[in-house]
Amino acid sequence: MLATAPPFPASGLLEPTSNVYDRRTIMLRLQLIAIGAALLASSALAASEYYVEHAPGMKACSVAEKKPDGKKTIAVGGGHKTKAEAEAAMKASPDCGY
Repeated sequence: MLATAPPFPASGLLEPTSNVYDRRTIMLRLQLIAIGAALLASSALAASEYYVEHAPGMKACSVAEKKPDGKKTIAVGGGHKTKAEAEAAMKASPDCGY
């Protein structure tokens, strides 16, 4: 009679008691993947804020996607969700000279 190969490797990687395919290990990996995906999505969504910036000594303002540093340009008000909201806030601000 011919000997057949076992259906699983002899190293025990696929056995239920193995650490590689343990249910806890799989759940932990899935949770880490979900947390990583959530962090990537939240950082991508947070990048879509617009700010009205004002250069000291000038009456001109502009709309920027990054928050002004406070040294070269100063933020007028807070962040806005859309560019149109930021432009409306810029026109309504007395600091911008409109």
